[in-house]
Order: sequence, then structure tokens, then C-alpha cells
Amino acid sequence: GEQLNRRSVDVLFIGDSLTEYWPTDAPAVWQAEFGHLRCVNLGVAGDTTSDVLARLQTAKLDHLDARVTVLLIGTNDISLGDGAPSDITRRVRSIVDLIRGKMPNSKLLLMAVFPRDYSPHAAVRETVRRLNSELVKIADEQSVFFLDIGQAFIDRDGFIPKTLMPDGVHLSEEGYAIWAENMRSQLQSLMQSGGVNTGGTS
Repeated sequence: GEQLNRRSVDVLFIGDSLTEYWPTDAPAVWQAEFGHLRCVNLGVAGDTTSDVLARLQTAKLDHLDARVTVLLIGTNDISLGDGAPSDITRRVRSIVDLIRGKMPNSKLLLMAVFPRDYSPHAAVRETVRRLNSELVKIADEQSVFFLDIGQAFIDRDGFIPKTLMPDGVHLSEEGYAIWAENMRSQLQSLMQSGGVNTGGTS
């Protein structure tokens, strides 16, 4: 709405429940990591790539001047059996193009879809792996960057500890801390590499 008019934003988050729930499920992590920044969280629980595409077509992103946009989407497509990895990737590419069109100055950080399911033998692990091997091709490492932090959620036997993903999909506070820690350096370098003076020397 009106409050988004010409807002200068440091980080814009777009995604599903994993993004939406961060400030509420891990408020201390969110505050510590992003409290000093101007952040907008546009995560919507249940969103698929198709939902995000539809939403962004009407969203007034043109008024949002985000230094960095963090996009994590695709796990709900897998849950719903909505397309092969190549189909999901095609829709993510459209989302990226849409964001780039509306905010040409924003650096886009495309997150690899997080691994899910407790067991390394679960079929969904392979689906996520195949999807991420396609998603990486969207990055040009100039305006669109790819970050895969999946290994950080997996123990050395391949299991995802319940302490990080209690239901095998959603993150606990500890899980969000791992996301924050593993994204921090990439996010900081992208914020500094934008055409914006961050106040320091670049």
C-alpha cells in the first residue's frame, strides 16, 4: 500500500512460510541479524512459485528500492507435486526476471531450497537436490547470486536434527540462527557492492 511508496530498503525477503515465520518463530535471531537494517518481509505461508509470480505481478515493488532481495521459494511446489524441477526452475526464473524488471538496482540472492525430511533416504531429498542443480543456473553472479546452505542443516550421517527442523520442513529458532549465520557474509558483501554508499570504504 501507501507505506511502500519509494521506500529505501536494505533487504527485501520474498518466499513462503520459511521466510514469513522468521520474525515470529525466531524473533531474537531476526532482531539480532536484521534489527539494525531496514527490512521488508514479504514471505507468505503456503506460497508456491506460481503464487509468488501472481503476487509480484500486482505488487508495487517499483516503489521499493531494495539493496538486496533474498528469494527462497519452491519447497511447496515439491509438497504439492507441482511440476518437475525444470518446471519449478522455469517459474523461479520468471520470478527473478520480474524482480529484476521492477527493481533493476537490487542485487538478488537466490537461496537454494533447503533440504527436508529427517532421513537422508527420503525421496524428497533427491528432488530438492535436482531442483537446486537447476536453480544454480539462474545466477549470473553479477546481479543474481546463488547460495546453497543446505549442508548446514544436515548432520554428518545425513540426518536433519529435529532441533533444527521439528517437522522436517519448518525451522526452529536454532534453524533460523543457522540460516542467519550462513547467509551473513554473502548478504553483507552484496549490500556493500550495490551502487549505494554504505558509509564505509568499499
